[in-house]
Amino acid sequence: MADDNGRSIGTVLKEIVGNVEQIVRSEIRLASAEVRQEAGKAGQSAALVLVGGAIAVLALGCALIAAISLLATIVALWSAALIVAAVAGVVGAAFMCGRYEANAADHNDADQDPGGARGEYPVGESTDQIEQEIIAERRQLGRNLRRARGEGATVG
Repeated sequence: MADDNGRSIGTVLKEIVGNVEQIVRSEIRLASAEVRQEAGKAGQSAALVLVGGAIAVLALGCALIAAISLLATIVALWSAALIVAAVAGVVGAAFMCGRYEANAADHNDADQDPGGARGEYPVGESTDQIEQEIIAERRQLGRNLRRARGEGATVG
């Protein structure tokens, strides 16, 4: 059998398989591009959190100096500094113990996720470009499927 263009059904079926392969590859590239976009957004958010954390550490330092200065009106300066350092150390240790317990719980959950595969894809492709390629491939697949079903195919 051959279609109007003189191609056999075998050739049309090969084209259909090729279209399906191309759609799958395009879908994978689209997913990769979307992940890259989200990673970029996450990177910007992480930078903002880092800057905010640095400012918070400076503010904490100023608050500790103020506490030492206030306490120094009651006791000697060296004892005020020692008292504030001891209190800050106890508070820090309490936070570290809580963090250790939270990490232990998260680690148990992470053991159940073996991780995923990682592929290399062209950098710089936009999701819009990839989506347009997928749409074009799907249209081509539809045309090839119609040919294979007999629309336009002739017995030869």
